[in-house]
Amino acid sequence: GLKEGRAAILKSAASMGIALQITNISRDIAEDAGKGRIYVPQDWFKQAPSFSPEATLSTKEKAEASDKARMDDYASLSACVDAKRAPLANEFRYSVYLGDLLALAEIHKIGTSESIRKLPRSCQPGIRAATQVYIGIGQRIRQKAFKTDGSYNTEYDGKRVSLTKGQRVEIALREVYLKR
Repeated sequence: GLKEGRAAILKSAASMGIALQITNISRDIAEDAGKGRIYVPQDWFKQAPSFSPEATLSTKEKAEASDKARMDDYASLSACVDAKRAPLANEFRYSVYLGDLLALAEIHKIGTSESIRKLPRSCQPGIRAATQVYIGIGQRIRQKAFKTDGSYNTEYDGKRVSLTKGQRVEIALREVYLKR
């Protein structure tokens, strides 16, 4: 009944909040390192693939190269955190971790649109607008961190990505006036 419906909406709201926070973490990896913080889960450094293992390497050599690359990533990011400075593009492979973070955010977004529609009408436009702004930021991160063929953009430096004021206004107007 009513109690179960409310619980489902709250669960969905929490999931959307996690998606928005993960998008924010994705956007701020370099900035956070410069402030002495790492929000990428440490165990991901044990799982992330390496950029481009040489095609001529054996499977064992590829695994060893990937393991070394992941440990180098963690060491580089940790050194930058200790020095309170953002890592440079050649020190940390942002795209490797951004792909996983953004995929996790997408998982948390599943089903949240339906829950927004169940909220009081007066609440919906603002929540939709905020959600769409963060979805737009996630899309901009993907555009910068990945090439059109889906491969990593090794030139991406992790600098903070945002939407312009005009883009944010357009989203707000669309969500408030066109989606009723």
